[in-house]
Amino acid sequence: MIDFSESCKVPLIKIGSMEIPRVILGSSPFLGDSVQGHEKDREYKRRFSDPRNIADVIISAIRLGIPAVCVDAVEREKLTKAIKMAEEKTGVNTLVFQHAYVPLKPKPMTEISRVLATFMQVMANVPTVKEWLNKDPYSLMRSFPEILKTAPQPYTEKEIDKIEIDHEKFKALLKEFEGLNVALVSISYDSVLDLLSMMESINLTKEIFKEAKNLAEELGFSLIATSHFGGITIPAIDRLSLDFLGYLTPVNKLGAAMYPTSEIVLEAIKNINKPVFAMKPLAGGRVRPEEAFEYLFHEIKISVAVVGVGSVKEASESFLAARRILSDGN
Repeated sequence: MIDFSESCKVPLIKIGSMEIPRVILGSSPFLGDSVQGHEKDREYKRRFSDPRNIADVIISAIRLGIPAVCVDAVEREKLTKAIKMAEEKTGVNTLVFQHAYVPLKPKPMTEISRVLATFMQVMANVPTVKEWLNKDPYSLMRSFPEILKTAPQPYTEKEIDKIEIDHEKFKALLKEFEGLNVALVSISYDSVLDLLSMMESINLTKEIFKEAKNLAEELGFSLIATSHFGGITIPAIDRLSLDFLGYLTPVNKLGAAMYPTSEIVLEAIKNINKPVFAMKPLAGGRVRPEEAFEYLFHEIKISVAVVGVGSVKEASESFLAARRILSDGN
């Protein structure tokens, strides 16, 4: 089996003790998340219900010099099968970047309506936030303004104080992709860290990282932290000086899905020393690939772009553009 680094046609970047490609194939389209609307979501769900169609996209990415892919435990069996098919077809040992959730007891704490209500409560004194939610394409597609009109209740400190990590389930989740070449795990893809940052729950945040770090050492991978509300969570976590390698958060030229606002997220990114992995870099196809990567790699100086594509054609357009931009300079 050929090592991923030998087939990589984009620069590698050293993060911690590892060297990883500066472009990684994202998994959102494989889960039916197009960031383009419900009709497109349904199209993706139909197309990628067959792991062979996922494998075709992964094979295309590998042949284009992007031998790294994200996986999500929501579709563990299907994604594992697709990666194995791609590896058999190409002979390349693909680098895997796993999204992981943080299981909590007594119940999950990331009901989207209540997370949004908590977010708006925290940002009550920043009027531009509501304005942004009412025009951001991602929040409109996900009906965030309509959800907030139902007046959901924010989470309370009393509720947060009662929750704890489900340690056994957390370990089981992080072992879901044993047998694949898992190098990086992004924790809290379910916005748990976002909620805890909004609520200033420092002790539980530290406990999550401590638990994840212990499991990472046991299972042989490295950690990054996921935030869908980067302007709040990144500064809050960075102040704690925790032991992990970087942040995964939405970053794109349009500012789509960047919360509280794109300006606040960019300011947060500018003020940290850890590398940033940009998700939604094409803003769901709303930004041309060349323009998107020029912005990310040359203007914002993002370390890694995690790029979801819904077809072999999109893979070719996106990854060839990324290679051109990255060959132009740092």
